[in-house]
Amino acid sequence: MSTEAVTPPMNSLAIASAALGVATIAVHFIIGLNASGCTGGIAILLGIIALAQMRGGASRGRAIAVAGILLGMLPLLFVLLASLLLIPVG
Repeated sequence: MSTEAVTPPMNSLAIASAALGVATIAVHFIIGLNASGCTGGIAILLGIIALAQMRGGASRGRAIAVAGILLGMLPLLFVLLASLLLIPVG
């Protein structure tokens, strides 16, 4: 009888979220905010769905899903910060 531990599979939506998060950064600097907003939104959505799926403990990839969410948000936060700094006050 074998007593090997079975490792749960990696959540595919978490991987897709991280991949789109990295693509969002590249798209933001190559094309601009409009395209990165689309890919960033999808990365955030997939990351949230992946986290919801992982609540049952049937798969791994929580850190990857969180990284996808953060990478998807990064260009949007960058533009928000830049607009706050560039708008003259008073």
